[in-house]
Amino acid sequence: MRLSVLLSLGLITSASWAEAPSWTTNALAYTPPNPTELNSPAANTSPPSLAVVEHINKLDTATVLAAHNPYRAELQLVPLVWSDELAKSAQAWADHLAATQEFRHSSTDFGENLWRGTAGAYQTQQMIDAWGSEKNQFVYGIFPHVTKGGMVGHYTQLIWKVTYQVGCGMAKSGGKEYLACHYDPAGNYEDEAPY
Repeated sequence: MRLSVLLSLGLITSASWAEAPSWTTNALAYTPPNPTELNSPAANTSPPSLAVVEHINKLDTATVLAAHNPYRAELQLVPLVWSDELAKSAQAWADHLAATQEFRHSSTDFGENLWRGTAGAYQTQQMIDAWGSEKNQFVYGIFPHVTKGGMVGHYTQLIWKVTYQVGCGMAKSGGKEYLACHYDPAGNYEDEAPY
C-alpha cells in the first residue's frame, strides 16, 4: 500500500513571507465576538460567525502553469496541465481556510500544497516559488529520504514524476491570502523516487 506524506509549509525567510502553520485550530476557528456582547444572553446562544472571505480573481491558469513548469522542465519532466476539477477542489479548501483562518491540510486524496501570507504583498509566482525554493534542501533519493535537513515536500510535489495536472484556488480574509493547489496523481509517496 502506498503512503502519501503531506507536509505543511513552514517557510519564514522575510518579515512578511509565508507563515508557519497553526496547530491550535480551536483558538483560530472563528472570529472572536465583540467584547461588549460577551455578557449578553445572545452571546451564549449564537454560534460564532465565520470570517468574511474574498475570492481572489487575479489567479489565472497561465500564471500558475508558468510558475510550476520550470521546476519540471529542469528535470525533463512532462509539464503540468490545468484541471478545472482540481481548481474547484482547491478553491473550496482555500475558501475554508480563509473563512476559518486555519492553516492545515485537507483530507483530499489529491496532492496538496498550501501557502498563506500577507494579503497583497505577493504575486502568484512568488507564492509558488516559495515551494520551489525548497529545491535547495533537496537531495535525490527515495522519499522521504530526500532532504539535507530542511523542508522539501512542497518541491517534491511540484516535481513528482507521475503528477500531470494541477488546479489552484485563492481566497483572502483577515489581511491574509490563502493559496491551495491540488495535484493529480498525488506525490510524496514513501519508498518511491520523486522522478
